[in-house]
Amino acid sequence: MARRALTLVLALILLAALTPVGVGLADYTAEECADGEWEVRPNQTLYSIAYICGTTVDALVAYNNIENPNLIRTGQILLLPPADFEPTGGAPSAAPAAQPTVSAPAPAPRTSGTGGVIVEFGEPLYSGDGRVVEVPITVHNLSVTPGIAGGRYYPGYDRDTPGGPRWVTLLGAVHDTIPYPYVTNEPLWHATVYTDDGLSFPAYVGCRYQETVYAQGDEPLSRADNIWFHWEVTLPGGWFDCGNAYQVKPENLLPGQSGSAPLTVYLIHPRLWNSVPTVDRRIVRIDLELFDTEGRSLGIVASQTFN
Repeated sequence: MARRALTLVLALILLAALTPVGVGLADYTAEECADGEWEVRPNQTLYSIAYICGTTVDALVAYNNIENPNLIRTGQILLLPPADFEPTGGAPSAAPAAQPTVSAPAPAPRTSGTGGVIVEFGEPLYSGDGRVVEVPITVHNLSVTPGIAGGRYYPGYDRDTPGGPRWVTLLGAVHDTIPYPYVTNEPLWHATVYTDDGLSFPAYVGCRYQETVYAQGDEPLSRADNIWFHWEVTLPGGWFDCGNAYQVKPENLLPGQSGSAPLTVYLIHPRLWNSVPTVDRRIVRIDLELFDTEGRSLGIVASQTFN
């Protein structure tokens, strides 16, 4: 009996690491935007704030007269623009009356692609201390059949299973200077990031680092007898969480469809943040590898350099 109990516990931990999470630890929610202000948290970028509050980086920059989008500070109060605010029209009287500055226009998306795919890379947005950078990525599937996969492919699953490839939500983090998930459970929008000090490491679109993740779910013991068991597990020690509802994860894209998701890059491991207050490392190139919905790699479909 003890051996069976141990086996069940190990199975639950493995199951939690390889199946979608029922309840995730959302850092922040849109409800916190309701008062029209946002206090910048550590390692946040304008891109993540814009996503949480349903606005755009351009609107935040114009509404708050921000001269450099990469120099927001922890504790800084940002006013959130109304839904009808037009960045090119200037801020209304309710916006902060700072010294007159002219924000540089947002650069045009960097576009590249091959093999029936076009990829747009947004401008990298660094947190104020430089430890985290977010790069918006948009993929256009022109002609890849049967489609571009957004989830993790499991070869043993029936191709006709509704919903297509399954998405892995928890990936073990390697605790080193640059964190990255174990390569046995990669999401399928897979980037290789190169930095100006000669480093290169994998990063995965739609993933965010979580020090501790809580997961729960219900699984069948016997479908014939309708017997189920409920499991809950807390996994400490650092995880890349790639599938909870509050995150933007890539979707499967059929020919003619497009999709966007953020690539969050940790330029220093989160466990070193206290000992390394600022980082001046910068991204110089990103290579993006995609897979089709049958699990076949399309290779490096886009490579983009940054100044």
